[in-house]
Amino acid sequence: SPNSALTDDNVIKMAKAGVDEESIISAIQDAKTVQFDLSPDGLVNLANNGVKGKIVSTMRERSKPAIRRGTPAPAPAPAPAPARSK
Repeated sequence: SPNSALTDDNVIKMAKAGVDEESIISAIQDAKTVQFDLSPDGLVNLANNGVKGKIVSTMRERSKPAIRRGTPAPAPAPAPAPARSK
């Protein structure tokens, strides 16, 4: 169902079906919710099924709890100017 979270299995299924990397990444970014297993065992399972590189990086990004969909990340604070200018 469209409401269920995107999981490792979904990503593996897409990769095995020959879906191109860009499309898989888009699917991960567009998913309402994700439930990825990025533990060492999860990563081994993904790699064994041909899922690695940019796709895994995208899965990792989406798994970060702080990021809310639709809210831009706060801009990093500008670095303070060096105090010593002698």
